[in-house]
Amino acid sequence: MTDFLDYSHINISKNGSFFVVDLKNGISQIYRVFYESDVPSSIVFQKDFISMPFCISSINGYELICATSANNKVIICDIFSGKFLFELCFNDIIRNLAFDEIYGLNDEDEE
Repeated sequence: MTDFLDYSHINISKNGSFFVVDLKNGISQIYRVFYESDVPSSIVFQKDFISMPFCISSINGYELICATSANNKVIICDIFSGKFLFELCFNDIIRNLAFDEIYGLNDEDEE
């Protein structure tokens, strides 16, 4: 577990179950928060992965994925395995990154 002295960005999932810490050296670390009686009781290191120096990450506690961006690139990974799922490149620099965790991914047919 890091001492967070050399971090560049921290993001907490909307459901409060996970957070990701982006370190200045290009490593992103994922932590899981456990609760007892609706109060955080412990924090457990989940996974770290090499991302990009001075990146911005966003974590989705419902879909269990993390997105990391730097410059014009976004990388999506699984928060348990750290496996890279895919990479997106854009023409412009990405300045902010977030998930819509209110509705999440809905594969059900709408009526």
